[in-house]
Amino acid sequence: MNSKSVSSPSSSPSQSAVPLIRSDVRVTISFATRSVMPALAPVSWNFTGTARPTRKTELPSGRIGFWKNVPSAGAWTCTQTVNEAELDLIESGRGPPAESHATPPGLWAALFTPPSLWAMALLYLCGSFGWSFFVSWMPRFLKDVHHISFQNSEWMTVMPLFLGGISCLLGGWLSDALVKQTGWRRLGRAVFPITGCLTAAAAMLGLRFVHSPTHAAVLMCVAAAAYDFGQGANWATIVDLGGGYAGTATGFINTVGNMGNFLQPVIGAWVFNHYGWPALFTVYTGAYVLAAFMWVFIDPRKSFYVSAE
Repeated sequence: MNSKSVSSPSSSPSQSAVPLIRSDVRVTISFATRSVMPALAPVSWNFTGTARPTRKTELPSGRIGFWKNVPSAGAWTCTQTVNEAELDLIESGRGPPAESHATPPGLWAALFTPPSLWAMALLYLCGSFGWSFFVSWMPRFLKDVHHISFQNSEWMTVMPLFLGGISCLLGGWLSDALVKQTGWRRLGRAVFPITGCLTAAAAMLGLRFVHSPTHAAVLMCVAAAAYDFGQGANWATIVDLGGGYAGTATGFINTVGNMGNFLQPVIGAWVFNHYGWPALFTVYTGAYVLAAFMWVFIDPRKSFYVSAE
């Protein structure tokens, strides 16, 4: 998603940038780290006896954060010795370098009008609203309802986030495989986030009715893993919609989508204070259902902007 650069092949006749990881896989891996690394924080706190993340989690997450933002050109690259045929193959799909960084005509109008982009942005707004439970209300829910103190709930709060990261990788891989095997890009992208969001909605609704902390932990794991199961396909769809301007599309969708993380503490607190836990989980259920419904309007086969050149 970030702007990307490559080492110049002119520096040496036998040295060039060689694709190492496909960009769609790289996106899925980088997104998965947003679940895995925060998941380690509660365990670290327990081991160290401190009330803040320590170097045990800061260093790995910092290294992964650096890695996922390393500049590259459509794929993470490394320098290796290649022959002339390999070099020609690598260079053949790149096209001429951009001669200007000026905004193309009509780009901004195209960015704010396509239903697919708005639907994807609203999907992330609703999905972020539901997902933010796991990094806000989850410890208090375990303490208030199931009488599990924070000091004793590390693994219950770790596992939903950790499994979400693993599920993200699996869903992204399966989505790519389905698209490759069938050629059905829209179905191959849509089935994973729709299934994931609806499963997450059912699990969140189920939290209203369970009385065992073990059952609650299982349902929270199912909800987090199910939602993240569709994230690889969602991000690949953003790349599909953005085309040559995937970074611009990502910025727009991220801006709107992160409003869910801003709104949830306000709306969630109001719902909880007036109606309690059952109503709060009903709201989360509705958010995930709305996120799934957004795929009615999303078509990854159409880029939002096509240059006139």
